[in-house]
Amino acid sequence: MRFNPNFYVKLTKDEVDKKVQALQCYSGEINEHPHPRSAEGVYNKALQRGSECRMQYAEAYMCLRHFYE
Repeated sequence: MRFNPNFYVKLTKDEVDKKVQALQCYSGEINEHPHPRSAEGVYNKALQRGSECRMQYAEAYMCLRHFYE
């Protein structure tokens, strides 16, 4: 299944910083830029997703099923 995001969550700069800090806890997972799992890659992706939905930073998701309360 192809990832086609249709739901975005606004992120702040502090939240993106925390994502980078969390990734750095897993030294085997973080790589040098231009790898997507680099500090720069996390910031770039948050900026890209933000521009897709007219926000500064965002996290993208693909909602397959939505339940209303």
